[in-house]
Amino acid sequence: YLSFLSPDSIDGVPVRGSVINHAELRFHPLDPPPEPFGLARLLFVRPTQLAGDPFLFGEKTPVGAASAELLVIDPASVLEGRLLRVNITDLMTAQAALPSDSVREVLLGLRPEPDSQTLGYWEFGSIEAPPGLRPELLIILTPPPGFRLP
Repeated sequence: YLSFLSPDSIDGVPVRGSVINHAELRFHPLDPPPEPFGLARLLFVRPTQLAGDPFLFGEKTPVGAASAELLVIDPASVLEGRLLRVNITDLMTAQAALPSDSVREVLLGLRPEPDSQTLGYWEFGSIEAPPGLRPELLIILTPPPGFRLP
């Protein structure tokens, strides 16, 4: 689970009203977990937009929408230090279309599929991590035109 505020602008370019060509969250893997808890097999997860904060509402937090994209976490790739990339283009496109006075908070969960799988775990950098290990938000956008079309 994570939450962040959708930026209003990036380097002076407005995000709201722009066309979001691509958006992704990038997570840096930390050191391997202690044995025997490390991730042993491929882990399949689906990014899921949440309608509420699960720490406030608990296990029954309403889900807004699940991504069509299934994400595969490979233990060998995270051991090598490869970034975990989560495509959130659809989510950021919806955020960019919201009016300027609406809520900017994005709530996102990564849900294992199937739900009952237990395959160990791996930790990734958080906002409290040193600068090189903090999650990153990459947005490639086309700003709105500076003039109105007739």
